[in-house]
Order: sequence, then structure tokens, then C-alpha cells
Amino acid sequence: MSWFLIYLNYRFESRIVAGMARAKAQGKKFGRPAHKIETSEVIKAFEEAGSYSGAARLLSKKGLKVSPGFVQLRLKRRGASSPET
Repeated sequence: MSWFLIYLNYRFESRIVAGMARAKAQGKKFGRPAHKIETSEVIKAFEEAGSYSGAARLLSKKGLKVSPGFVQLRLKRRGASSPET
């Protein structure tokens, strides 16, 4: 890679970093939006269904679009027991 391309890459990166710092200073949020689902709902659905995918299906029927991975992560953070395998 030539020195000129390295220089252009450096300028490009510095502009991105500066722009993100400016946006953050203005109060912009980065990343995916957080789910607004109570952990108690997830636990209740998991106890009712007995599996991660079953709990995700139950929650999705209620209009809360979640994946089995989301259910597993929420239960893991809460410290609930996992299903028997």
C-alpha cells in the first residue's frame, strides 16, 4: 500500500471518529434499540413453555417479537435455571 493510501485512510478514520464524537456529544444513541420487555414476562413464558424456543413463540404470539437467543440471554442475566436436557 502506498503512503498516499495510508494517509487517505488515516484522514477517513479521523473524520469518522470526529463525527461520532460530535453525534455522541449531541446526545445521539448508537446501536440497536433496547427491548422493552420485562424480565418477569420472559421468565413466565419460559416456565410455561419449558424451552427457549417455546418461550420465544409465546412472547411472539403476544406481539413481542423475540428470538430464542434473546430469551436465553435474558434468563442467563437474571440467573434463572436453564431447561433440562
